[in-house]
Amino acid sequence: MARKAVLHEEEYAVADGPVRLSVLVGERQFGSSMAFLNDDILATGIIEDLPIGDGGKLGGKTLAVYTLVTDIRDNTDDMTVTWILTGGAHRITGTASGKPAKKFGSQMFKAVFHLTSS
Repeated sequence: MARKAVLHEEEYAVADGPVRLSVLVGERQFGSSMAFLNDDILATGIIEDLPIGDGGKLGGKTLAVYTLVTDIRDNTDDMTVTWILTGGAHRITGTASGKPAKKFGSQMFKAVFHLTSS
């Protein structure tokens, strides 16, 4: 039985200048991501230093990131995903942990960032 996505949600105060996103899959597991700004897809696959847009134009928008992590290690099924946003009033790092429903299974992680004007 599949589990619900592991959710991380927070606000991010943007500032003038470029806002960027990086997604890190931890515990030496395998993962792939999709990033959306409101309903528009920005990127798929490995996301590193992805330009989201100019902070002055991002206030009121929502950045959603889905990361599917697959357990590829035989000695642990621990999983973590870390999301890093830069270019706002300050850098933020959010991390969520989870486990698949079964050994060598997959788990979906979802991050939702409500972008606000600083």
